Formats: sequence, C-alpha cells, structure tokens
Amino acid sequence: MQARPYVSGVDVSGAQGSVDWAALVRRGDDFAYVEATQGTTQQNPHFRQQYNGASDARLIRGSYHVALPDTSTAAAQVRFFFNHGGHWSGDGQTLPPMVRLTRNPDGPNCYGRSNSAMVQWISNFSDSVRQKAGRYPVIATAAQWRKECTGNSTGFTEKNPLFIIRHNTTPGGAAGRVAAPHVLAVQRQWHAGQRQQVQR
Repeated sequence: MQARPYVSGVDVSGAQGSVDWAALVRRGDDFAYVEATQGTTQQNPHFRQQYNGASDARLIRGSYHVALPDTSTAAAQVRFFFNHGGHWSGDGQTLPPMVRLTRNPDGPNCYGRSNSAMVQWISNFSDSVRQKAGRYPVIATAAQWRKECTGNSTGFTEKNPLFIIRHNTTPGGAAGRVAAPHVLAVQRQWHAGQRQQVQR
C-alpha cells in the first residue's frame, strides 16, 4: 500500500459538544487537537469528554490554547492552560501542546503589540510550556498573521513545530511561503470540526 503524503485529523472546541469519534476513525482520521482554554478565563466545557473520547478511539491527540496576548502575560496563560487540560506525555499517543495565534476577534489584529513585543510574548509562552511539559509547543498561525504581527520572525523555528493555518481546499502551498524548518501545512477551519490534512 502506498503511503499517504499526509495524515488527517480534526480540531474541536466546545462548539462541537459531544463528538462521534468512532465515525471519525472510520473515515480515516489519525489525530485530534482539542481546545482546552482561551486567555485566562475561558475553558472548553466539553474538554474532558472530547479529549478522553479521542483517546478511547485510539486517535493520537493533544490539547491547545487560544492565545489572547492583550489580556495577560504569557506565563499566566500557560498556567491557566496547564491547570485546565494542557499537558504532554511521552506515551506515544499525546501530541505536543499547541498554541493558536491568529487575528484578534475583538480589536487590532496584533492585539496592540509591535512585532518585537509579540515575538517576546510568544517566546515567553513557549519557554513557559517547555518548563512545564519538558518540550516546546506547536505554534499554529496563519502565514499572513505571522508576517503582519511578528515580521516573519524566525525566532521560534528551531524549537517550535509550526502549523500554518490555511483556509483552502487542499493542504500545501502555504508551507513553501514560510522560511522555517518543521513546517506543517494544514488545511483547517478552526472551531468548525473540519478535517485537517497535514503534509508529512
């Protein structure tokens, strides 16, 4: 059997409620990322059911945090994340913690931060996760946001796997536009439970 050039999976949040994980396995999904937290106040009320359900279905799974860099320090958000679902285990079934950094839904795209200030905030978040989990987090972002809000900083590229959020019908393309190792081009619709295809 020829190897697929990608693996497929989903990301889910509280908006999806109870997830039919068996159906996702039947269609060929391999992994799931489950939203745990946003900022320092919002939790996914369905996190445990979703995360444990993915595990019971034998999907490789991980948790993610939606960053709100204008509301608190990175360290405070990491503490909140790890108090409410964020973690990592070297059990072969757990994906690294992930942080989502995208446009501010309630204000300036870059949360009122300069490129250098945003890069510092992300670095602080990454280092705080490393201290708690023993490894650096995956960073999920759109190529345009990365360009606009970090100036295409390469400050994370040696440490953090990078998911490029690409709202399109096929994965690919986006990875070639980002000069960084460990880049995964991702087809995804955040908070829609849509399938992701991650290029190997």
